[in-house]
Amino acid sequence: MNFQHLCTSVSIASLLAMGLAAGASAQTALTQTTTASPTLLGTGSLTVTDNAANANPVTVQQITSASLARFDPSLGVLTGVSGTLNVVPGTNLAVSRTVNTNQFNGTGTLRALWNFGTTPATSIYSGDNGLAQLVVNRNVPSLSTSTFSQMAYTAPAADRAGFVGVGNLSTSITTSLLALKDPTANGTGSVTSTLSAPLNAALSLQYSYLTHARGSFSNAAAIDSLSMTLGTGGGSFNVFALGNANTTRLDLLNVTCTGACGQFSLTLPLADLAAGSQATGQVTVIGQPAGGTAVYQLTLGDDTSVGVASSLQSRQMTVSITAVPEPATYAMWLAGLLAMGHIVRRRRPD
Repeated sequence: MNFQHLCTSVSIASLLAMGLAAGASAQTALTQTTTASPTLLGTGSLTVTDNAANANPVTVQQITSASLARFDPSLGVLTGVSGTLNVVPGTNLAVSRTVNTNQFNGTGTLRALWNFGTTPATSIYSGDNGLAQLVVNRNVPSLSTSTFSQMAYTAPAADRAGFVGVGNLSTSITTSLLALKDPTANGTGSVTSTLSAPLNAALSLQYSYLTHARGSFSNAAAIDSLSMTLGTGGGSFNVFALGNANTTRLDLLNVTCTGACGQFSLTLPLADLAAGSQATGQVTVIGQPAGGTAVYQLTLGDDTSVGVASSLQSRQMTVSITAVPEPATYAMWLAGLLAMGHIVRRRRPD
């Protein structure tokens, strides 16, 4: 933002309207991964049989909880969330139908619904075809597979805020094993879906983020305060954006002033400042310096156009400016004092 603090009262809204963007290269996001290994279907939930010719499958279901870490905003600005659920190798899904002369098909399906435990609620569904689905008939009365589809999730921007915070997400996975006998089937017979072993999964959430922006009055160290002593010519100062290619850009968010603010005009064009870059501020002394001091509080922080708002951070930087009268001004004051003394002596009675 290009902030100019004038001698008169200037609204923050008008200062924000004076923004001046600085060119910068793209940043490279870092990643943090959190994982869990729950059992989705355990002993007692490994087989199900449908022997009724209707449209409703027979289902065995289990709800499993898992803890996954939220994104800690102290690390940086959250820019993306993705997740995966993979079935751990070691179990097979088998589907079979009764071997007889009746003409009917059968379907076995494994489905999952992953609720991330965010507010507002966010979830991902495996789809009706599930993690795996097998169809049998009279010619192929049994099938099995050890191949299961991956569930993958990418959070839209509107849902990412729910992943930010301290502690863990209380995620849950609802897993269903289904068996369905063809509803048009005639005669007796059944369809059975079976898992050969407990169904274990590998859950993963990956957070993409940029480290927080950091402003400084030095490009070599983090310096938050600056003192300037100025005459009528005014002066300038630099603000540096510290960091690297993994750091978000720096914005000037606000400026306030206390003290002799009417003696100065401060302008700082700073927006989207990339790490390794600098912005130069200008201070103009208004009128003749009167010896006062103004203290400017600069609020600088993460680029507000990037990432989840609740993960953004800002900090205060201080510029103290003192106006020192020029030597000619001192001479004029001294001459004035001498003249006043002379007048007083002439008027004093003998």
